[in-house]
Amino acid sequence: QLITTQVALSLCAIGEVVVKVVYVRVAVSWVEGKIEELSFAEEQKHYVEYRTTHQADVMSQLVISLGFIILFGSIAPVMALFTFLVFMIQLRGNAMILTTTGKRPLPRELASVTSWRTVTSCLMHVSVLLSGVLTVTYGEQFHDKPLVAKMSCCLFMFISTFLLWAMVD
Repeated sequence: QLITTQVALSLCAIGEVVVKVVYVRVAVSWVEGKIEELSFAEEQKHYVEYRTTHQADVMSQLVISLGFIILFGSIAPVMALFTFLVFMIQLRGNAMILTTTGKRPLPRELASVTSWRTVTSCLMHVSVLLSGVLTVTYGEQFHDKPLVAKMSCCLFMFISTFLLWAMVD
């Protein structure tokens, strides 16, 4: 199901870009059929909106995809390919929308990426906990081991990972 979700995100991103590009092309060609030539401002009137909410939606889709690979990448490593595809499609598609078919957003002062950094940091910490629990629960090396050994190994993994992060950061 994880791979299916990633594929669905990829297809939705492709569909969004295609629909917006086709909509703008049809709208502009329809108006150009009635009027001889449009100025850039008149043509941009038919472009799709690219507001703050759309930017937040794009970032949300990227963080969801990143969360899947951070949390469940050890279970299904093939998801890394689909996550790469989602990032590639989202980033290139939205760059295309911004440069060819989207109304230019007005410059605004917005919150920084600190909120997203907090979300990804939380995802990383939860993924360490989840990886440890999944390893001791389903790992072959812990199959017939006592609960104390499983808990000790899990605790050692948590502490060592967090210490390594502290040293690197």
